[in-house]
Parts: sequence; C-alpha cells; structure tokens
Amino acid sequence: MRRSSFMCRDPRTMTISSHEIYVPLKISKVKLNDTHLLIEMLGVLASYSITVKELKLLFGAMKAINGKWPRHSAKLLNVLRQMPQRSGPDVFFSFPGRKGSAIVLPPLAKWPYENGFTFTTWFRLDPINSVNIEREKPYLYCFKTSKGVGYTAHFVGNCLVLTSMKIKGKGFQHCVKYEFQPRKWYMLAIVYIYNRWTKSEIKCLVNGQLASSTEMAWFVSTNDPFDKCYIGATPELDEERVFCGQMSAIYLFSEALSTHQICAMHRLGPGYKSQFRFDNECNINLPDNHKRYYIGFLSEGLSPTQKQLSTSTRDLPPRK
Repeated sequence: MRRSSFMCRDPRTMTISSHEIYVPLKISKVKLNDTHLLIEMLGVLASYSITVKELKLLFGAMKAINGKWPRHSAKLLNVLRQMPQRSGPDVFFSFPGRKGSAIVLPPLAKWPYENGFTFTTWFRLDPINSVNIEREKPYLYCFKTSKGVGYTAHFVGNCLVLTSMKIKGKGFQHCVKYEFQPRKWYMLAIVYIYNRWTKSEIKCLVNGQLASSTEMAWFVSTNDPFDKCYIGATPELDEERVFCGQMSAIYLFSEALSTHQICAMHRLGPGYKSQFRFDNECNINLPDNHKRYYIGFLSEGLSPTQKQLSTSTRDLPPRK
C-alpha cells in the first residue's frame, strides 16, 4: 500500500516503473495475498502511461476461460476506470537529472531580438533529494554561441536567475523574486522586450501573473550562430546543472508577448501542446477576448527553434 501511494506522488518513480507494467499483468502466476497490491500498482501505472501492447495484455488478463471470468476480472475493470484519472499534463518531457540528459536544439543562424522574444513552458521541479539543493544549479534553458555569449535561466534553490552573457564571463543577471515549490506545476513565461532608444526590459510571469520585472540591456550583439542551445542543461551537460523534473509544451516566440497573451495561454492549461492555429485545438470554453489570440496570431510568432523542438532529444522519453 505504501509503495503504491508513494508512486502516486512521484512521477519519476512512475516513469521508471511504467516500463515494467507488464509484470503486474502476470497476476495469474502470483500468490493470492500479493495480488491486491499488484493490481493497485497496476492502476497507478496505467493511469500514468500505458501502451497498446500493455492494454491488450490487460484485456487478455480478463478473458473468460471455459465460460468463467478469471478471479481478478472485477478488480481489473476498476483499473480501466482509473486510467482517465490523471493529474497534470498528459504529455511531458521527463528529465531524470542524470549527466548528459537534455533536449538539444538545432542551431539558429541569428537570434531574434528586434521584436524581443518570449520563452514559455509548464514545468515541475522534482529534485532527487534536498541535500544538495543549494549546491546544484539546474538550468531551465541555455541559448549560447560557441564563444559563450547568450541567454540562460537557472535555479538557485527555489529562485530563478536570468542571465544575459554579453562577453564570455561578463554580463547581467536578474533574480526572479518568486519561490518555486518542488513537485508543483507552474506556467512560466520569460519576456525579453527590446527598446532601441530606451532601456530594454525583462518580465517574468508565473501562472499568467507578473512576478518580476526589470530594466536590463539584455541584447547580445553577435554575428555568430547560436549553436549551443539546450533545454534543461548547459553545453557541458554536467550533473550539477541538468534539470531534474518535468516540462510540458515548450514554446519560443520571436516577439515579446503581452501580459494578455500570456494570460490567455495560461487559460489553456498544462495539457495544451498545439500551435495556436485552429479553434478545435482546445476543448476548453474560453471568453471571446481570449480566443482571438489563438487564431493564427500566436502561431505567427513561433520561432524555427520551437517548430523543430522535438527533433533532437537525449535520454528524455516523453510521457505517452
């Protein structure tokens, strides 16, 4: 019982265990006293992730023999009822926090800046333990050139630090004064606003609300391509700077989105993973003033990086 309850709270454990979901399905070979726990674990795992092959095994375990259902068929029917009961997004990237684990993005010849840019995602911090939480600096993203200049966002404890590296080893930083709690989903939007004649700005919105804002000369002037672009790590891919947790849909817009646009995106929820093109992409009833942001408007600002995001991944099987 305890083990199953623990799995309900820990997606990382369920990610590992879901690869062995076929084991509880061999219940006909298990002692009667152990079957209740195995079926409960099966219900947790099936509500998290299940393949077509595993679903066939589940139905096969209920197949009647000589006109009689197997003894555990009623409990297995309850497993089917549990499957739609999910918390959080249906699809996400699971970052295990191991050395070398990251999403590697294709290089960009030129970084968008004239209209600013915006990074958004739903994420959930899931540290392996709290012993090294102050020493580790997990990176949310890193967009740099081979000379080490560019933009990064990383966590120090529960706080988010935004860095604009204009010369290798020198740049500007801004600490977002918001305490991100572990094992809780947040919608994060980081907006880089470019102003030619006045000071540029960076805004950070959490769950559709402004959490932090600062004036910063964030623009990095370079003719080099941004060929060191990572989600959840730095180019070194070392263990102390890899992200540990989950991220849902990740978007990079080649313009500075407004607060209203980001609030409208937040209303779509963590399960949204389309490109803001059509009405039928979302089954949520939204006010008309929110809907107008989705009909092709936001999709026009999606950068080539976002459109190719899923082409290169390392050690990150998305939840199915």
